Amino acid sequence: MFIRFGACVKAPALTRIKSPMTTPYERTRALLATRAFLQDLLYGQASELPAKALREEARTLLRHFVLPADLMLAHYLAPDWFASPDDVKLPPK
Repeated sequence: MFIRFGACVKAPALTRIKSPMTTPYERTRALLATRAFLQDLLYGQASELPAKALREEARTLLRHFVLPADLMLAHYLAPDWFASPDDVKLPPK
């Protein structure tokens, strides 16, 4: 249960797909490092790396990256900042 605006709100069942060993520090670092990596790709520094190195960096960053369950928790705790992952439509691959 979460207390929000003075009322109790039952949290959804949040299942973790990845290892429960990811710490808040690792999760936050993954978000910040992923942003820096994407900026490097955009501005050209990382684009000079071989494809294998780019894939390895992406794999490293995704290891502790947030999951939809993490975003659902963030949505329940701060609905004005985060949308429910169930409501977000991604473009087809």
